[in-house]
Amino acid sequence: MTRLGPTTFELTSAGGATTTLELRAGTLLPASFRNAAGTVTIVDYLRTPTTWIARELELAAPGPTQLGLCRVHFESGR
Repeated sequence: MTRLGPTTFELTSAGGATTTLELRAGTLLPASFRNAAGTVTIVDYLRTPTTWIARELELAAPGPTQLGLCRVHFESGR
């Protein structure tokens, strides 16, 4: 892992592929992940008593494959 700026890090896999991680300012929560396939932005988080979970994510990929916004839905008691 290489620090590129105050909230930006570059992660390199064993195979050499890189992913850029951007943290939300003032937190350790990811704001986005970017690699050759596109950028995933965490738009919103769900706060639970023990952690934060990504609730809304947006995928922007190169070309016409924009998947847009998705909302993660959690169900319990099953």
